[in-house]
Parts: sequence; C-alpha cells; structure tokens
Amino acid sequence: YLVCVRDRALGQLLVYVDGTLVGSVNDATTGGIGVTSSLILGNCDGAFNTPYPGSLDDVRIYDEALTYGEMGDLLMQVPTSIARQLVVDNRVMVSPNPFEDHLNFAGSGWSSETSLEVLFLI
Repeated sequence: YLVCVRDRALGQLLVYVDGTLVGSVNDATTGGIGVTSSLILGNCDGAFNTPYPGSLDDVRIYDEALTYGEMGDLLMQVPTSIARQLVVDNRVMVSPNPFEDHLNFAGSGWSSETSLEVLFLI
C-alpha cells in the first residue's frame, strides 16, 4: 500500500508505505500539477528507460489531498468520507475501450480531459 502526497503548503513530497511515512523531499516545483501532457505511471517521460518491473493493481487520483486519517481508512478498507460523497455527476469516462497504451479520462464538470500513457505493457 503506497501513497504519494504533494503538500504545496509545506513544500514537500511525501511517501507513505502501509500508513507509515518512509520518505520526504522538498518540492522544488512552483506551479500547479494541471498540465496538458500525459500522466505516466511505471516509468518517466525523460531519457531514462527504467520501467517499474512490478504491477499496479489499484491506482487512485484525488482532486484534493487526503488526510492522514483518510489514508489509514483506505489501508483498512473502511469507507471514507470521500467514498460517501461520490455522486453520479462525478463519474469518470475512460476511452478508448479496449486500449493498447493510451487512455483518456474525462468527468462531468472537469475543465479538460486527462491522458494516461501506459508504457511497456506485458
């Protein structure tokens, strides 16, 4: 169970494993994370060719920072306040289906579409 948090208020990037903080670094970025380029999971978009050798079975992206308690609830599979607040209007649409290496995500009320690129499919 791995959680990564970008805390802009503290200027830190935090990594938790099974609910325990295992690392943090200063966040040198100055802008927001809303970009038009693809979100890449399991590799990087630079010149490095170092794909993650494992698998990802559950990926979640939230539009707000989770509290430490919410992260713990997810670890224990307790319904969080986030799950209780989901409404039909916030459903995410994914296309194309089936896909090979690129997915597009869109949701009602989103200002733009988000792309996800999957590299080195097995």
